[in-house]
Amino acid sequence: MKQRWIIVPIDKNAEQALDYNKATEEQLIESSLTPDEFVLLESLGIFQLINEEGSSNIDDYEDDFVSEEEAIKKVIKALRLKEATLDKDLLPLVAKIRTLFEKALIRGTGVYFYF
Repeated sequence: MKQRWIIVPIDKNAEQALDYNKATEEQLIESSLTPDEFVLLESLGIFQLINEEGSSNIDDYEDDFVSEEEAIKKVIKALRLKEATLDKDLLPLVAKIRTLFEKALIRGTGVYFYF
C-alpha cells in the first residue's frame, strides 16, 4: 500500500533540512492519508483546487509543494469556500488539509505533498 504524506516544516531551518532529506520527526508536522481519504479528496477536487490556487502539480504520481505566502493564502480561502459546500461528514477531512496550510502560513514555511 502506497503511503501518502502531507508535511509542514515547523520553521525555515526544518524546511531546509527537509529539502536535503535530513529533517527529524521533531522538525515536521506530518499527516498521512489513507487510500480511502486520498480517493475522497481527489473525487472532491481538493488536489485540483490546491494545484490551481497554489500553482502546484500535486497528484498520485507527483510530489510537490506550496510555499509562497500568497499561494498558501489563496489555498486557505479556496478550501474554506469548498468546506461551505460540503456535507458535515466530509468537513473534518478537508479541514485537516486546510489546517496544515494555516500552520504553514503561521510558521512561514510550506506544505509538502509526498504521494
